[in-house]
Amino acid sequence: MSSAKLTRQFYPEICEEIKGFATGTKSDYEYLVCFLLSIGITQSAPHCSCFAAVTDQGVLFGRNHDYFKQFKKFSESSLIEPTGFNSFVGQGDTFIGREDGVNDRGLAVGYTFVDGIASQPGINFQLVIRGLLEKCSSVQSAIAWLKSLPLSTYQNLILADRSGELAVVESAPERLEVRYPEKNAPFIVATNNFQLPTMRRLQKNEHRNWYEAETRYEAITQALEKEKDSLSLETCQNILSEKYGFACQYPRKGDFDTIWSVAVNLSTLSILRAEGNLSRVRYKEDLRLAHAVAKRSHNQMN
Repeated sequence: MSSAKLTRQFYPEICEEIKGFATGTKSDYEYLVCFLLSIGITQSAPHCSCFAAVTDQGVLFGRNHDYFKQFKKFSESSLIEPTGFNSFVGQGDTFIGREDGVNDRGLAVGYTFVDGIASQPGINFQLVIRGLLEKCSSVQSAIAWLKSLPLSTYQNLILADRSGELAVVESAPERLEVRYPEKNAPFIVATNNFQLPTMRRLQKNEHRNWYEAETRYEAITQALEKEKDSLSLETCQNILSEKYGFACQYPRKGDFDTIWSVAVNLSTLSILRAEGNLSRVRYKEDLRLAHAVAKRSHNQMN
């Protein structure tokens, strides 16, 4: 069965949105479907870093989206309020799929690419993340939905919810496995490698430290371990900004850079986002989701 047919079977709502987009822009629906479903299969994919942690100040989530500079002009952050589903703020570099986000139920989802051995027909990471944010309210509901899907791409999906549950779903077309925080470690990290032995065999081994994936994983893990008793949203920003070791600072003259970065407190729905290289831009507060939740509560009371 083709990826398009599988997507219609398992995620029909997104197909209706693509049809609406095609109609509104007078584009060819089949072309749009093929383009969207090929992302992560026929194109180079991002090399990102992501983590989540449980702290005294709340459940924290951070992610850098590192990619080729030419994709910055296509990147966007949107508040999406679909009828009958969760509202969420998500970031992405295509017009429908997302690569990270947080919804009004306090669930955060982040993605890191893994170079796998062979893709198969199914739903790719961008549409899966969009569906997780729309449909799921907790880490366990997200895992359950993921297990029901045919996947076409290889990735880590880091999940965190406001109850304090954290997980990384190491996922491939062939299988998926769930990795939880290690004992006495109130945090979890993902870069561009599978960590579980059962999943590592599905990854191209020659790429273990591509774009410093291993280096980033170790630097972030060590920073979280060092600061685990005093982690704050500011600490998250500092980790993502390379104050604790290599995380994102690529050469200025290169073709690769941090496109955006997010730091979130899921307990309060406080969102901070930086758009660009963290040595040159600052995080700014994003109040769109908090305002949407407050507006909905006000309308329900009236």
